[in-house]
Amino acid sequence: MNPPAGAIAALNASGPVIGGMNPPAGAIAALNASGPVIGGMNPPAGAIATIATLNASLGGVLFYTLLILVSACAPSGAEPDAGSGCPTHDAPSFEVGTGGAEFTAISEGMPLPMARGIQGGCHFWLALRTDGFADRGAEVRYEIFDAASGQSTGSTAAMQLRLTPSPSALGRCEYVGYTAFIRDPAAIAGTRVRIEVKLRDALGQSSVVSHEVLATWPEPDPSVCQSF
Repeated sequence: MNPPAGAIAALNASGPVIGGMNPPAGAIAALNASGPVIGGMNPPAGAIATIATLNASLGGVLFYTLLILVSACAPSGAEPDAGSGCPTHDAPSFEVGTGGAEFTAISEGMPLPMARGIQGGCHFWLALRTDGFADRGAEVRYEIFDAASGQSTGSTAAMQLRLTPSPSALGRCEYVGYTAFIRDPAAIAGTRVRIEVKLRDALGQSSVVSHEVLATWPEPDPSVCQSF
């Protein structure tokens, strides 16, 4: 419903607005045409007179307060942000790469150096490039297995992350600089391991990717990699 008849006139006649100025031409019409009032009810009898009195006593501040409130409640036609930075579809997939700053594809069997962490341990730098996964609420879980026996090395963890549009792959999203912590670096150095990565987003879509790589010591001093 629009404000009842006489409401706008009462506001306009209630006194000077901020700085001694009346509302600019068209302001009253814009307020009256801005859409239904919250609650769908007319103000009770006498409410308009009270508003006019308050407006005069506050130097017109009330007019602009009401104008802001009505404008904020009017439909804007814009959809709420649903985290649509990454296009989604029913058959999502992703690639596992490496890189602390940018995505680099991993090829099967390639040497993958361990990186030294600031707390004495070592990790693999992993990166994800996705197609069809939602950007928000994504969870990634990795686990490192011995490629020969298939046994887990005990290196596993999960974390929540936010995907962002890829700067180099149109229509894809990425997460780079993901640290896959290695529990016992000495035990896997120089051996083939299988890195398995599971990705699940807020829409419940999920996929699993794994790569076999040759784990190598970081250069030049592997002794900095501690076991935990």
